[in-house]
Amino acid sequence: MSDPVSARGFRLAVAAMTAAALIFHLVASWPVDHPSVVFDETGYLGNARWLAGAGAGWEMPTAPHYAIGYPLVLAPVTRLFTEADAQWRAILAVNAALLASLVPLLVLVARRVLGATRTQALVAAAVGALAPAVVAAGVSAIAENLALPLVPASLLALHATTRRRPGPTGFLFGPTIALLYATHARFVVAVAVGLAVLAVGARQRLIPPAVAAVNAALLVGGTIASVVATRAVEAARWTNVENLEGGVGEVRSLVTSPSGVGELAMTSVGQAWYLAAGSLGLTVVGVAGLVTLLRARAGPGGDRSEEPPTVAPTAAIGPGAGTVDRLAIGFLLALALGVFGASVAFFAQNQFRADHLVYGRHNDSFTPLWLVAAILTIARTPRPRLRQLFLLAGGTTVALFGVLSLTRDPGGLGGRYSAFAVPAIIRYVAGDPPGTFWRATVAGLVGLAIVFLVGAVMRRPVVLVPALVVWFAWAGFGTVSATAGYQDTIYQDWNVPAEVRRLEVEGISIDVRSVEAAFPALSYPFHLPDVRFTTFDPAFGEGPDQELVLARPDDPTRQAEGDRIALIDGGGFYPFWDAPDGVALWVRPGPEQDRLAEAGLLLPPGYPTGLPQEARRAELEIVGGLAGTEVAVAPGGSVQLDLRGRHIGSGSPWSGRGDNPARVRIAAHVTPLDPDGPEGAVSGGPLPGWTVPGEAFEATAEVFAVDGVLGPLPPGRYRVDLSVTQEQPTWRTDPGSDPGSSFTMVVTDG
Repeated sequence: MSDPVSARGFRLAVAAMTAAALIFHLVASWPVDHPSVVFDETGYLGNARWLAGAGAGWEMPTAPHYAIGYPLVLAPVTRLFTEADAQWRAILAVNAALLASLVPLLVLVARRVLGATRTQALVAAAVGALAPAVVAAGVSAIAENLALPLVPASLLALHATTRRRPGPTGFLFGPTIALLYATHARFVVAVAVGLAVLAVGARQRLIPPAVAAVNAALLVGGTIASVVATRAVEAARWTNVENLEGGVGEVRSLVTSPSGVGELAMTSVGQAWYLAAGSLGLTVVGVAGLVTLLRARAGPGGDRSEEPPTVAPTAAIGPGAGTVDRLAIGFLLALALGVFGASVAFFAQNQFRADHLVYGRHNDSFTPLWLVAAILTIARTPRPRLRQLFLLAGGTTVALFGVLSLTRDPGGLGGRYSAFAVPAIIRYVAGDPPGTFWRATVAGLVGLAIVFLVGAVMRRPVVLVPALVVWFAWAGFGTVSATAGYQDTIYQDWNVPAEVRRLEVEGISIDVRSVEAAFPALSYPFHLPDVRFTTFDPAFGEGPDQELVLARPDDPTRQAEGDRIALIDGGGFYPFWDAPDGVALWVRPGPEQDRLAEAGLLLPPGYPTGLPQEARRAELEIVGGLAGTEVAVAPGGSVQLDLRGRHIGSGSPWSGRGDNPARVRIAAHVTPLDPDGPEGAVSGGPLPGWTVPGEAFEATAEVFAVDGVLGPLPPGRYRVDLSVTQEQPTWRTDPGSDPGSSFTMVVTDG
């Protein structure tokens, strides 16, 4: 049976699919304007800057180790684009290119390692390249963007060593495995598995001994270089490396105590359930198909036009197919099992979020390959009943592991899920975290049932592909939308970098205990690459080593030492991070404090308090031609105003953000023009942000036609005067002094 896709059509299809994948990832990541500010991104982005020699300095607080493989890939664009926003866009483009490369990589794995026909390779790669983990990764600066393509690349590199004439590509396996280890610590098992497969391949004469020896040397050398470079980065950036993975003692206590063994067992079930349910059971089908290929007896092969490996082919893979590289398949299964074990051992001793019960991101590096293998298994299984048996095995696994997973209550860990930790099931959190496991189990079973039924009535399993692509892309977009929403919230109206640059500072020390999530230590350094950032932890007796300090606005130490506030950052998720008043940029006594105080850029001592008299002056006008006119409003209605103003005082800036009782804002005072008319309630709006002496601003305000108890104002004529005011203690600029800041509100009969 000939393949309906010609060689030329095949190449064009691969190119078109790769281009489509690149565009897909670029479009998906476009709404994410900033890093989402998690420790992972801080580690990788900061490492990239250090490797590139870019930025003034970015010190990590106490945090886990983050490897340098992915930062090595980011370093060139980090060096090329020095402005933070441009740098972030370039990083998203690098992510898109890495993830789009999965298309040709999966096609080649399907063809060269799994012996697929051209048609089979194309449809299988289409599903694998849109696995939820792939869709989800590109919007964040995390190592998965490199790990996902590196895993299939390692298979192809191993396959190249088995060719009769390996050529230069035959010596890429060792460096690829070393780069995997340099990308994330969970791939430490790849070093041992890689050396083992080289030894087995050489002993069985599947790999030329010289090729195996050179790859082994490159693997060991690359691993040593990775360790040395990682230690150098840690010495330069980390105040203290948090060893969450533990050591030999922690692992020994897990495997030698009944409670530890039980935790390992349940963590294994949870992570296996995630892989099964999140892939509609196809992970089980794919792994079962690969084991079948690995165990198949050698037989005659098919099309060998692409330099088949020296390993014996397997026979039962369908008409028109090529040879199967069973050495590479064995390597894949061993590597995946090793990573699974490393992930289970880690999370059996680190469970402080609900997603840690079923953590998926570590094992998702292999999901694209499991999906490719599953599609090939379904497409090439000759008997319908056998094909249905594979699917039934997947469904049974989802159901069984789902029942076991339900014995663990995610509500016990606060019901908190990280979107990029479990991308295949994040859609099923649905505002009810404790119900996530059963909803994802039902979804997995329903999805697999649809695949089962379609496969039962259709003779061409390829018809499943569009539905699977849509399902998996939809699941992955749950992480994309959650990430975009998260960063929109924390960065809404956040222009702190511009406000800090206006102070012309060179260095800032960050109190890492000022905010529960350590947001300042994660966001400020990325957005201010030209400022040197260090961190300190008062719990360890540490103190700041810079003249400017980021700490809580009510920090008693800062107040006692005579520090003064230059800026208050009160937006984002601070209230949820146990910092309801945000953080303040304090200036310690010394030349820098004197310089900023002389320029009127510091709040008065003892803030929150009233601003000095000389700071209570402003220009304010209504934009749009409403000033001096009459505006009709229904009782209880409102008028939206655009305003333009300027801080014309001196001696202190205005703090215009957050719920700080001493903040400065726009106030609208409503006084009756008719006899016996009631006073209106004071309304208005916020200032756009921090405002320093001499600075112009634009703002919006809303004037409501309500009385002092918020009831509708009776019909009549009312004068509205706009002013700048401080809420506590109360003062305001002279309302009505400028006709451009007043108008008449006519409350109608409704």
